[in-house]
Amino acid sequence: MRWLKGPELFESPDEDTLNWLNLVMVAKWAGVEPWELAKQPAVWLDVMNLSRDAEMAQIKTKK
Repeated sequence: MRWLKGPELFESPDEDTLNWLNLVMVAKWAGVEPWELAKQPAVWLDVMNLSRDAEMAQIKTKK
């Protein structure tokens, strides 16, 4: 994700690519295959994103 570290140096990926990256990261966190998660209703991805964000926030507060 080099565009995050140097946005003036690298072109940001398109929205579809960002959506796929999000899907892969959430699937990895949930322990499921990305193509299986992609078959589910969009609300599943939304709930998993919220759950992952909450878990990451909790981990940061414990430090």
